[in-house]
Amino acid sequence: MTTPAHFTPFEGLMRGAGQPELAIRTFGHYYGELRRGATGLVPEADLLPVDALPDANALDGRLLAVHTSVTGLPTRAWRPCVNGEPQ
Repeated sequence: MTTPAHFTPFEGLMRGAGQPELAIRTFGHYYGELRRGATGLVPEADLLPVDALPDANALDGRLLAVHTSVTGLPTRAWRPCVNGEPQ
């Protein structure tokens, strides 16, 4: 993958800190989005209310993967979150 010049300093810092390649590429992707003007904000007109949410305790374990995300900036201690709770 070719590294844009504006990302090189960040890539060097991340590599020097021992960050995994996936974290570096992911950060680079979103840094590029930011440079292109993306805000990450969803227009209020696109938001819809939720009528009902399933009880997380009643979900099959395979379905929990759909509700799993990783939050935070790239660090050595990435922690997966399930329904917003660190695991």
